[in-house]
Amino acid sequence: LVKGGVWLDEESKVQFLSDKIKDDTGMPCAVLMGANIAKDIARSDFAEATVGYDEGDEHAAEIVRNLFNSEVFAIETIPNRRAVALAGTMKNIIALAAGFAQGLNMGPNGEAAIMRVGMKEERRLIEALSGADPRLMSQIVESSCGFPDLQATCVAGRNAKCAKAFALERVGGSDLAGDKLWTKLEDSMLRGQKLQGTGACKEINTVIRGLGKAHQFPLMLGIHKLAFEDTEPTDEKSFKAALQRIIVEAGLLSEEID
Repeated sequence: LVKGGVWLDEESKVQFLSDKIKDDTGMPCAVLMGANIAKDIARSDFAEATVGYDEGDEHAAEIVRNLFNSEVFAIETIPNRRAVALAGTMKNIIALAAGFAQGLNMGPNGEAAIMRVGMKEERRLIEALSGADPRLMSQIVESSCGFPDLQATCVAGRNAKCAKAFALERVGGSDLAGDKLWTKLEDSMLRGQKLQGTGACKEINTVIRGLGKAHQFPLMLGIHKLAFEDTEPTDEKSFKAALQRIIVEAGLLSEEID
């Protein structure tokens, strides 16, 4: 059983830790993702999770479900291991934009818009990378690893919290930007933990451009621009206007594609 484990190899191809485990051991491997923030789990607060597995490994998936399912931790299963793993990766990228919105005082309406168009882009990219059919993708979006995980991460996850601080630093006259500012915030705020969203943002930016589909993912590429490419000093009005333009462009594109 793996939680996470998605990266790019030297040829910029998406790799899955669960693939390597399954190939090396010859045994089934499942992926667990969902709206289950660690500190809440430690308090035994109720949470859910999605276990992704390969078709044909139903027995192994049921074993995993029975091991983890409890009164305070509800488990559901989805027959696409890679799609579930990708959902758990991409939500951290969208959470960066939600954190920017929090730092810029865009309110719950702005954050909701980011989650809405972010979920559409997340779904689109998961389909492209995992081969999941549209009906299964609807099930994934509605499962714990889909929109619930995105919402929880945008509201209370470490990526959103650090992104909020990033926005405040950028509009507050900080001399730092890009990687240097992210490193400062990670070191000062996370007590040894690491941000997942920044690394994923860089890798997914590479993947999208490699697919030749940059025009289909304006939100994810826009997040990368604000997080790493825009290094000149900025102010709240300019940063907010840039983020709002990205959200509007992503929303209009979603209407055209859908």
